[in-house]
Amino acid sequence: MKYLPILGLIGLVLLFITELNADNIYSWTDENGVRQYSNAAPGKDAKDVKIIKGIPHTQDDEKKSRQREAENRAAEIEREIEREENDKKIEAEKKKAAQDKLNKKIQAEKERLQNEIRRIEQRSTSNFSLGMKKSRIKEYQEKLDLLERSPEEYFAANAP
Repeated sequence: MKYLPILGLIGLVLLFITELNADNIYSWTDENGVRQYSNAAPGKDAKDVKIIKGIPHTQDDEKKSRQREAENRAAEIEREIEREENDKKIEAEKKKAAQDKLNKKIQAEKERLQNEIRRIEQRSTSNFSLGMKKSRIKEYQEKLDLLERSPEEYFAANAP
């Protein structure tokens, strides 16, 4: 019982010393001549031991660290959102370019069919009978109607 206060005091001193050493970084040369670094003290055979004092941590440091982490997470989320928005923009531009290309193709084919109809209408009946002209015009008019109604179906049916 009379040693209890002394043991308690020794325990506190050891705890305090351990806490002080927790932030220290040790640098030494081992038996193979290799430079080592650790937060644990080196063995007795270590040469050229140097102790680099650590920076004590305070509640302010912890608070700042958590704040930096939160800011970093927020910045990462913002970058991810920007990437997603950029990807959507690129996808929309690709779709628009594809639609513009299809519209040009439709317009060119429409003009070709209309020109073909006009060319047949202008032909003399010496080369074509009136029935043949009407039949050919009807054929091109049906193609033109299909092109206007369903371009995908038209191009699938009339692929080269």
